[in-house]
Amino acid sequence: MGDVVESHGAIATYIVAAILLAAEVGTLIGVAIPAAPILVALGALSRHGHLDLPVAMAVAFAAALLGDTAGYWEGRVVGPRIRQTRLGKRIGPHRWLRAERTLVRHGGAAVTVGRLIAVVRTLVPRLVGAAGLGYRQFLVCNAAGVALEVFGMILVGYLGGGGLPDT
Repeated sequence: MGDVVESHGAIATYIVAAILLAAEVGTLIGVAIPAAPILVALGALSRHGHLDLPVAMAVAFAAALLGDTAGYWEGRVVGPRIRQTRLGKRIGPHRWLRAERTLVRHGGAAVTVGRLIAVVRTLVPRLVGAAGLGYRQFLVCNAAGVALEVFGMILVGYLGGGGLPDT
């Protein structure tokens, strides 16, 4: 794992991780490719000295927020048309309705907790944008969820990465 960083450099590793983390929610690939392995790898690479832990955390946090913001504005602009996409139809009208009810009932808490659940985190920003929740409230609640997920998973990789061989 460290060989990749050594051959391409830490900056390239940060850039690739940021692109993947922003794309997880920003482009809906998070439905198929979750962020957790990327975050854990950043932590493990930091543990072995290939990356700087605070920089990895800052890059991952900013990238995740950027991807979520893109998802929010997509939901705000595109709104109900998302439900007519192939993915939207696979989700089904009953799940869309249940998600909207949860957002209305729990508001910001649903945004924070939704960020911690794979697949759900990919859809929540769009749902929130389409539902008309204000961006400021979304940003604050989402940032809390991003911090929990990003810092938590990177620390899991950092703490657990001590048992991995340093290659």
